[in-house]
Amino acid sequence: EEYVATGEGPIAETFETLIKSGAIDSACSGIAKIYNIEEKLKEKGVELFPFGERLAKYINEGYQVITL
Repeated sequence: EEYVATGEGPIAETFETLIKSGAIDSACSGIAKIYNIEEKLKEKGVELFPFGERLAKYINEGYQVITL
């Protein structure tokens, strides 16, 4: 999230591409608040949600959690 918000370097450019393509639909509101990047993420079109809420959304849509 911090790389997305700062908008600097090749990693940030890749995230910009992912955001524009719809591959990144949201970020964790708690982490964004900790790093004080909420407004920067919103300006880039990234919606902020609590992690648990977003995880539940995808589980309810039939996605399965994979952990390593």
